[in-house]
Amino acid sequence: EIVESYGKNMYPELGIKDGYQLYRPVGCDNCSRTGYRGRMGVHELLVVSDNIKKLIAKREGAEVIREIGVREGMRTLLQDGIWKVICGHTDLKQVLSVCMR
Repeated sequence: EIVESYGKNMYPELGIKDGYQLYRPVGCDNCSRTGYRGRMGVHELLVVSDNIKKLIAKREGAEVIREIGVREGMRTLLQDGIWKVICGHTDLKQVLSVCMR
């Protein structure tokens, strides 16, 4: 599911060759038994290139602009969240609860 969610064609950029380990939250006294402590943002940044400027000027739809942005290197909220899951900062359930599909 993670490979498909990240994007099969872009997944290799993560450099994961031998698999990864996913974590689940484990509660303790420090986190009030939730398994979570503190906050971490997931981010998406669209750099407004000349191509993107032209699409905006033509009033292209958000999906077209997003598609071109991804082709030009933008990573989506979901992709950033998945990277943080793989790094062990959070779990997939939390990422999927805050990211649109």
